[in-house]
Amino acid sequence: MSQFGIRVSQKEYEKLKKDKLDDGHIDNVLVGKKPAGQLSFTYSRPVQGNVITEW
Repeated sequence: MSQFGIRVSQKEYEKLKKDKLDDGHIDNVLVGKKPAGQLSFTYSRPVQGNVITEW
């Protein structure tokens, strides 16, 4: 799997929405990384922990 969704707070969603509406794209698209050899992700944005793998 190379893409998935992650749950964020309403405040973070509004911040990203404003950024997208400003010029048509999100400037900082990186949400987190999974270092090689580790089972968990390191997030660079506030997240609520739920991952969406199918939709």
